[in-house]
Amino acid sequence: ELAVEVARFLKDKNIAFHMDIIGNGPQEENVRSLYEKSGGLIKLITVAPEFEENIKFIEDLKKEFPDVVISLGHTNAKFQEASEAFKKGATHVTHL
Repeated sequence: ELAVEVARFLKDKNIAFHMDIIGNGPQEENVRSLYEKSGGLIKLITVAPEFEENIKFIEDLKKEFPDVVISLGHTNAKFQEASEAFKKGATHVTHL
């Protein structure tokens, strides 16, 4: 199994050691490509929910990959932002 942390969506710009392992293009296309190349082995994707586009990203991921766990992490999200992410499909917290 693989866990993917989507570094482009991390709020804290000081977290340089979290490498963007899926490239610099649009994240949905990169996640889709990596998922296909992995043969469906990706089981968890961590996203920081404090950006509006990330909420849409979470919702789209759950629709396309319902078996992948969407986890919140590397975040300074407020309660409302995290709550919205959970409403859209996130179900776990990796780490804050």
